[in-house]
Amino acid sequence: LLAWLRRQDRRGGLLGCVDTGALVLGRAGLLRDESIAVHHEAVAGFREELAGARLLDRRFAFEGRRLSSAGGVATLDMLLGLIARTRGEGLARRVAQVMKHTAPAEAPGLPAGGGADPRLARMAALMQHKLESPLNLGEICRQARVEPSTARRLFRRHLGQAPAAYYTGLRLERARTLLRYSHLGVAEIAAATGFADSPSFCRAFKRVFGLPPSRARRDLSGR
Repeated sequence: LLAWLRRQDRRGGLLGCVDTGALVLGRAGLLRDESIAVHHEAVAGFREELAGARLLDRRFAFEGRRLSSAGGVATLDMLLGLIARTRGEGLARRVAQVMKHTAPAEAPGLPAGGGADPRLARMAALMQHKLESPLNLGEICRQARVEPSTARRLFRRHLGQAPAAYYTGLRLERARTLLRYSHLGVAEIAAATGFADSPSFCRAFKRVFGLPPSRARRDLSGR
């Protein structure tokens, strides 16, 4: 096993470990001058075994070609980090949604764990909970206690888009989920995600995802 790991490293492979798996990589001589995440309770013991490694009291670490998790649910954070690095933040957020990994008050695109501006988080949560009957910006701002001009500035600064575009993106992501996991027709999905009619839904869906809902359903089912 140790020889096999060394061969993968020589070939440029990405090597990862979970919790005590770090000891295996260490014994293969693959953690010298590398940074790895370690559970805080294990730091002292690991320091004896992994003298050449930088031990980080973090949920996970991904530096260079080493990926590590402190164990437990932090392993999912590690995998989301891997997806974000190799396939993009958008897919990582999508996987987190499907895995129900974000807290109910959080929404796609916002930093997890309270890192988002609370005003932005309030507005995004309102949008997330009103996908079938979308609120206008004025009503969102009233309920979130934010001035419309401030709302536009926050969305631009933190998410790089206008509030309406972000809201439409949430609704279309929900539509894509329904296409994949439900038997609802296109008209029903359009209504369930707040679109006035099927044609307007189909146009918006194709503009964002590059193909019509019927084709997306076939592709997603195939996966």
